[in-house]
Amino acid sequence: MIAYVDGRSYIKQFEHTEQTCRLISLNRKYAPIEVQDNPSFQIKGIVIGTLSN
Repeated sequence: MIAYVDGRSYIKQFEHTEQTCRLISLNRKYAPIEVQDNPSFQIKGIVIGTLSN
């Protein structure tokens, strides 16, 4: 998904549980981004495919 949080754009997976909402990176070196109760969080789009050479 394409998300907007605190003035920055991200392409991440979205995880929603009873306890939290967060953005998860496919690259493990990046920590999850907690978005629960963040008023700036917006979903801007959904990624439906990728291009490769």
